[in-house]
Amino acid sequence: MLKLTYSRLLQLIESIFYPFQLNYNFLNIRIEPALDYFVEMTAVLPNELLISQQARDLGNQLIKEMNINRSYGMANFLGVNTCYDNHQAVLIWTFQLLEREPALNELAEIKKYFLSIFPDSVYQLA
Repeated sequence: MLKLTYSRLLQLIESIFYPFQLNYNFLNIRIEPALDYFVEMTAVLPNELLISQQARDLGNQLIKEMNINRSYGMANFLGVNTCYDNHQAVLIWTFQLLEREPALNELAEIKKYFLSIFPDSVYQLA
């Protein structure tokens, strides 16, 4: 895994601006606090999704109730980037749904939306 440090990031910025003979020093003042925060947050929360707590809670309830495993494949159906595993895809989809439909706050309503996405051929009886 590549670890991006503050000094390495400044080297990258310098390598971008140097060929154009641009003064990049003005960036140091503006980006330094943001970079420190970014480096700190990525170190602490490397795989954390930035979604609301309500979406996280409802999404986790949906995952438990529907017994969704962590493998891959649901993102395509949910309209989420396919780089996410099933749990992440459900959480992101729940967040996006709540953004579009702020009145939704019941798990039963969200579950109806969720089930309507998948074709009947996807369902497997246990």
